[in-house]
Amino acid sequence: MIRFENFNAKSLKELINSKRFQNFPFLPISRHRGESFLQNPNVKPDSVLLILAFVEENLAGYIGVLPDTICTETREIPVGWLSTIYVHSDYRGNKLSQQLLAKACEAYENRILMTEFTSEAEKIYIKSGQFSYLPPLHGISYHYYSDLKNNLPSRNLSWKKWVKVLRIVDFCINSLTPLFYLGQRKKNCKYYINFNFDDEIKDFFEKNKPKYTFLRGENTIDWIVRYPWILSGRKSDGRYHFSDYDSVFQNLFIKIYNTEGLSQVVFLSVRNTKAKIFWIFGKGDIKEVTEVLYQFCLSWKIANLICFEEDINHLLSKKLALYKKARTRKFFIHKDLLSEIGTPFTLKVDAWDGDPVFT
Repeated sequence: MIRFENFNAKSLKELINSKRFQNFPFLPISRHRGESFLQNPNVKPDSVLLILAFVEENLAGYIGVLPDTICTETREIPVGWLSTIYVHSDYRGNKLSQQLLAKACEAYENRILMTEFTSEAEKIYIKSGQFSYLPPLHGISYHYYSDLKNNLPSRNLSWKKWVKVLRIVDFCINSLTPLFYLGQRKKNCKYYINFNFDDEIKDFFEKNKPKYTFLRGENTIDWIVRYPWILSGRKSDGRYHFSDYDSVFQNLFIKIYNTEGLSQVVFLSVRNTKAKIFWIFGKGDIKEVTEVLYQFCLSWKIANLICFEEDINHLLSKKLALYKKARTRKFFIHKDLLSEIGTPFTLKVDAWDGDPVFT
């Protein structure tokens, strides 16, 4: 017998602080990710955040949903981003994933979107016949330093046994990178790093933010910064099957000033030696912000930078890097939601939409 349980903000808070949660054979959500779900400014009292599937009263799988709000010309539409879907290996083969997906769609009246999905999840979404692709984001992944010890095992587990060898290869390559980037560093390139969403940045954000498809205010950025899904400096106990801890994870802001004051702000995350750019605000020189990002990566020894900003990539792609690779971020939207929005409205997604901003 299969049974499903829906959790809203109140019941999720009770769950993650209960003995029942600690006694689960695997965790359907990490405690700090659960706290972040509760602080989402788009959460309403009846918003379903987590759905658990039980087989014969044993936890078999789960699906998480991240509430959001689409702003059309005439109204605001509450929607949900699918965020993690998992079925334990003991219970696969009985279409639990499809049933969890159906439960999530039911809870949100088919107002569902998703991104950053695995190839296995993508097959489930396509097979359901309920979803359409949105226009993808096209970006570039820049590799400035060698990080084979992390990149190769993440793509193929067979590389794990060669981690020690890969670490030596990384060391040898990176020992020579100062020669490769000789003449690329600029001492007069000034920028300021801030790890907090301070009053100056908040004021700048409100004055310079463009019109978004999704409801975005300073409370959104504050939530992202204060309630990350990945915590630094600890190791996971392996009970949660998605990212929860890593050696380094931090959100940061790069401030760029001109003679008139703060001119541009870049919001990005750094996980170990990998950085993701989420937004760039301001009306300053695009060449200046590109140069700052490049110098930041060289100085901070950022091995991999991912950027979906077309103007930045046009300039950044001309600079030296060990390797550059095109990146595509796909998006799915439920066909009913797409129909509800209507054709006159253009649904535009940004690099910080959905849950990639947290990982």
